[in-house]
Amino acid sequence: VAGPQVTDVKTRSARVFWGTDRVSDTKVAYGTSTGNYYAAEAYQSTQVTAHSIELPNLQPGTTYYYRAKWTDDDGNTGQYAEQQFTTAPAPVVSDVSTTSVNLDQAGLKFTTQGAVRVKIYYGKTSGFGAVTSINTSADLSTYTTQLTGLDDGTKYFYRVNAIDSSGYEYDGSVASFTTIARPRISNLRFQTVEGEPSSTQKITWDSNVAGSSELIYGPKGSKQIEAVTGDSVTSHEVVIRGLEDDTQYTLV
Repeated sequence: VAGPQVTDVKTRSARVFWGTDRVSDTKVAYGTSTGNYYAAEAYQSTQVTAHSIELPNLQPGTTYYYRAKWTDDDGNTGQYAEQQFTTAPAPVVSDVSTTSVNLDQAGLKFTTQGAVRVKIYYGKTSGFGAVTSINTSADLSTYTTQLTGLDDGTKYFYRVNAIDSSGYEYDGSVASFTTIARPRISNLRFQTVEGEPSSTQKITWDSNVAGSSELIYGPKGSKQIEAVTGDSVTSHEVVIRGLEDDTQYTLV
């Protein structure tokens, strides 16, 4: 008659099997300290000689103590000496970082161990709102992925959760990044310049991010002229001279 053995040990479950010389039911008392078992035993009433029963609702990376027990049709009860096993550790996600952040996308890099899949939650609040998933190897491995379709100039929160082979999910830490703001122009103004002829105009405007100042202008339908200043500013000013009187100009 085979004594009890534990197989299929996962993060949250394990299976105990053994044999008896007479048909009997199947019971296992178990707990996290020696000789101190949970009130409810794992139990199957079917009368068999080959016993196999799953211990559910276990905790990852935890040592459990157990006794295999049985009772036959005549009421004879037997049990084996206490034995122990340790569940598989919870999967880990580590070294989570952003590799690049652009106007509308961000690259993420992370390392996993013991996970068969990760879920990446992200959104404009810590409640997220969007999720994507990636299949992973249970071995220690590093991955990169892209979050796309983001809004520019926006703070995003994200979290990488690990999922084990039984489908249990483990929360990672919440982190954040901010996408690059798309340059936008406001307060475009045209002004005459005191002491200059009417053919001179000062063009000013503001931008939400610092950058150079560039104008492309000229009489409508004619060759355009480019004026550029290289200073990186948010308040822009360019003076153009030699404009023709009574002429319609286009300006970018």
